[in-house]
Amino acid sequence: MGPTHNQRWQASKRVDSVYVNWDDLQLELCMKIENLKEKALKLRAAIDALKAQDPAAAKLAVELEPLLVLAETGQIRTPMEWRDIPGRYLFTEEGLQQYAALEQAFAEFKIELTGGESPTLRRLKAQMEEKKNSGLKPD
Repeated sequence: MGPTHNQRWQASKRVDSVYVNWDDLQLELCMKIENLKEKALKLRAAIDALKAQDPAAAKLAVELEPLLVLAETGQIRTPMEWRDIPGRYLFTEEGLQQYAALEQAFAEFKIELTGGESPTLRRLKAQMEEKKNSGLKPD
């Protein structure tokens, strides 16, 4: 037996009370795709600058190539899980953490790939910036 008329009306009422602006959602999705493209290009440039001199950077290039291509062509439309993004071990086990620009580019790419900055991360960055501007050391 399906829902009663009253149950359907109540469900309809709940949905109607939520205003969804599809144009805003579409614009937000486009902006996230563009942010991801930008971060992918930045990461690719950082990898390309190092892969001839460091075999670990060349390994990172091979592991990330499929994701970078998808990101650069705007084909990634849903966030990934952190654990599903390859390459992190190369920073700790193969010494890539010595390259600050590469590590920063990789971190920014992963953040965008997992859905962008969370409110918590934005607050933390703001607090760190405040402390930096006030001359205090970050925690």
